[in-house]
Amino acid sequence: MNWAWMIVIAVLAVGLGIILGMAMKKSRKNNTGVGEEFAGLCAAMLESQAKKQRNKNRILELLKTRPEIDNTVVRTELKISRSSAGRYLEELQSSGLIEQIGITGQSVTYRLK
Repeated sequence: MNWAWMIVIAVLAVGLGIILGMAMKKSRKNNTGVGEEFAGLCAAMLESQAKKQRNKNRILELLKTRPEIDNTVVRTELKISRSSAGRYLEELQSSGLIEQIGITGQSVTYRLK
């Protein structure tokens, strides 16, 4: 096994260890089973990822109806924070789906690529 796979396995093991530790702590606090808390944490993380993807899809839908949008439009339409809007726009830009027009500040807008 090469070193890259060993690093991937180590990172996954650490991540699972952290989640398991959180589950153990919650199970003691709530007087529930560790497995139940572990499943709940995993479900919450999956739901969070699904919500993030839904929001990014909504941004793409907005861009299909408008030539350009900015952070303010995204925040208003999706009812999210400035930082979340910026993060979603950056992720869509990094994935090559949209492009940024302008450099910084309020003059920055985004459009479909």
